[in-house]
Amino acid sequence: MNPTDSVDPNDSLYLYDEILIYPNPINDYIYLGNIDSVKSIRVVDLLGKEFINIKEINSNQVNLSNLSIGAYFIIINEEKIFKILKE
Repeated sequence: MNPTDSVDPNDSLYLYDEILIYPNPINDYIYLGNIDSVKSIRVVDLLGKEFINIKEINSNQVNLSNLSIGAYFIIINEEKIFKILKE
């Protein structure tokens, strides 16, 4: 998936290459399914400013409560990109 691919922000979850991310939109946490294949997670805004960079995944949830309301990209393993909305 490329950043230019169309992703419906109204989807409640994403499943791509067996990585599940939900819910979308989010409030405080995102949850990951099949974390065995997840090595790293980055969260950036639409301008590319990085807010979160996790290099070792120990849990199936990521706390995003400190993010402001808006749109963000979650980058998994530096190759899979998911667009999420924070409410």
